[in-house]
Amino acid sequence: MTTVRYILLVLLLLIVLVFGILNVNEARINFLLFDARISIALIIFLSFALGSIITVLFSIPSYFKRRKMKSEFESKIKTLETDLAQKSNELKIANENLVKAKGNIQ
Repeated sequence: MTTVRYILLVLLLLIVLVFGILNVNEARINFLLFDARISIALIIFLSFALGSIITVLFSIPSYFKRRKMKSEFESKIKTLETDLAQKSNELKIANENLVKAKGNIQ
């Protein structure tokens, strides 16, 4: 899965790069008090970078939530495995006692 993500990321970067190279003309940008003429390639790159940063920032809380859940599940699994081993040992002892009891009856 990680390899697929890297391949998709490289393809996306290549698309942005090619699109930026093909659009080297300048554009006028007006934003609040900001007024400038900037290369369209730079605008595309900055927009892509800003979008990537925003995406990462919004995904951080879910990453930590999944990490916490994973830790809780691993702890629960360990507890259940310990309980299973204990119950299995108790069952083995009970079966041995049952075999002994049947041997004494006959």
